[in-house]
Amino acid sequence: MSESQASVTLLKPAAGETVSLLNPAHKAYLALPRQERIAFFADPARRGQLAMDAGHWPRPVDFAWHAPAGGAAEYTLHVSRQGDFASGVVVTTRETSFSVYNLRIHCPYFWKVTAVLADGRTIASPVRTFQTADETPRLLRIDGLPNVRDLGGRKTAEGRRVKQDMIFRCTELNAGAYPVYEDEEDVLSRDHGRLRKVKEQLLARIAKARREQAAPPAVVRLPFLLTPAWHVFRPQRQELSSADLDAIRGLTEVPGELLGARREDATVDNLGRFVFANPREGLPSVFMQEFESPADGVMQVGCGGDWFWDFYLNGGLAYYSMSGNGMNPVAASNHVFPVPVKKGRNLAVVVLLSGSAGWVWCCAGQPPLPMETLLARQIAHDELAVAGFAKVLKSRVPAGESRLSAEMKSYMLDTLRIRTDIDLRYELDCHGMSGSPLGASVAWVQVSFHQYDAMVGEEGRKTFAKVFKVLCGEANYPLLFHCAAGRDRTGSLAFILNGLLGVDEEELYKDWEATGFGDNQPFSHETSFLHLIKGLKNAHPQETWRETLEAYVKSCGITREEIDTFRNIMLE
Repeated sequence: MSESQASVTLLKPAAGETVSLLNPAHKAYLALPRQERIAFFADPARRGQLAMDAGHWPRPVDFAWHAPAGGAAEYTLHVSRQGDFASGVVVTTRETSFSVYNLRIHCPYFWKVTAVLADGRTIASPVRTFQTADETPRLLRIDGLPNVRDLGGRKTAEGRRVKQDMIFRCTELNAGAYPVYEDEEDVLSRDHGRLRKVKEQLLARIAKARREQAAPPAVVRLPFLLTPAWHVFRPQRQELSSADLDAIRGLTEVPGELLGARREDATVDNLGRFVFANPREGLPSVFMQEFESPADGVMQVGCGGDWFWDFYLNGGLAYYSMSGNGMNPVAASNHVFPVPVKKGRNLAVVVLLSGSAGWVWCCAGQPPLPMETLLARQIAHDELAVAGFAKVLKSRVPAGESRLSAEMKSYMLDTLRIRTDIDLRYELDCHGMSGSPLGASVAWVQVSFHQYDAMVGEEGRKTFAKVFKVLCGEANYPLLFHCAAGRDRTGSLAFILNGLLGVDEEELYKDWEATGFGDNQPFSHETSFLHLIKGLKNAHPQETWRETLEAYVKSCGITREEIDTFRNIMLE
């Protein structure tokens, strides 16, 4: 047998080739200028197409080789960052090709193939090298776990590079706990029939909207007439009684005092958003505004609240969201609906109950929608409200088992070597959990984290400090952090950490946007990410993002020494 027949011929990657780990759809999106990406991200149709074309998985490195004359019984592919192949990927196959996922970016690799011939002899190919492209983000394929990527690989303003295989971000490792509710009829029978009356109102609204769908009435479409200036009252009580609500609905003008609370001014920002400085869960507030209308007609309104709210106009229920806002992050675009307005003076009243993550009211004009679209949305919303507004928690089913197969769990433990699982979900989501789904060898740190502009509030700073203390312990690495979708809380934390390391602002945007590669849910820069940008810049105005983020981190009680420790751990 000649020398050529006695060895395996390597076909691809070619010698010295630079291999991309992003697919064309990833690269096409990331190559867009920032404003084009923002517009792209806000377009549901383009986002949906991006999710289909891109997806969360990286592009694998495809290896191929040529069998010696007569073929071989078995091949073993070796891929390593070291020329002696002391560690790395080792795969045995009967095929003459194989795809390998999750290699590091911007990294030289060595590879070879050994073959066991039919007569039992072992032969080997020459060693060949290739390079992975310097393209971020570093996406990872973990079957059963979408939206996984490495925080590392990016260059900093100093020319250093963030280490790879140290911090990973992802979606939840197991299904969160979920509630079990009391029988609805039992709930409706309580509270002197108040909830039953609300249900009847909602059913009447649905019937009226369906009639208008079938025979659209002639109505005047009015512009958005509300202003950014609201009056707000914060009664000192845990909940509002039926008598309190009747008194609120009976108002015809904004009073100087309501339920013992003095009138305060609340002005929404250019996104239509107002945030209370010190959120406390389950407390009521009442927003009011008088406005003038030039005619009878219908006005389109966009609203969102954290987390339970009702919108009344002139004493009538215009929109019911006391079962929950239902969308995160909270924004004026969450709920867009029509309200009947009368000529002359009108009174808008919003009853808001704070949620677990904040105390936020949003209201602003939105791009006009056809009346048939508004009616269809209103019907769908009211039907959901009818189905769920009388839900009273009875018990909670504990969080589920790991989403990972035994193979993927082993990969995360043995290949990624995860030592710490930082779970950013709320305590209720983690009900019944006592440790990480990855097992007892992984430390589980549960922190009910905040997101976007809530990061700069008192509770947001406290939760950040808890997480950062973990990041200052070198023995805790490699580690991962996640919330439910790996998007909002996870994205806010990733932004701050990479910015603190000196990563360029454009890369910070792109890392947050990468969640959209495979997630076409309704979240956008305008409704979420820009709130983080604005909140941090307003609280800590500095010339560079690194300076702003250092000021923020110090406001959380983190010392200069701890910041330096984190940077020393994470920078090459």
